[in-house]
Amino acid sequence: MTYLAIFGGAVAFYLWVFALQRASPTRVASTIAVHPVSASVFAVIVIGEPVGVSLAVGVIAVLVGIWIATRAPRTVPSAERISA
Repeated sequence: MTYLAIFGGAVAFYLWVFALQRASPTRVASTIAVHPVSASVFAVIVIGEPVGVSLAVGVIAVLVGIWIATRAPRTVPSAERISA
């Protein structure tokens, strides 16, 4: 249990702060969503977790969500440019 507290909590918090100093909060926050994906891949590789439809759909949904959150915003023409 102590191992999880030290490495799972303290090191993760340090890395989070380290990343916030070097990247935008949006990009850093999207790393939280990667954790279920990496845990799923790890479970498939290490313990032979079967890859079912729900796992595949979940991984795809998380990756699409990360893509939506981190892509460059679209520029919408303002009303002034349209009327000119």
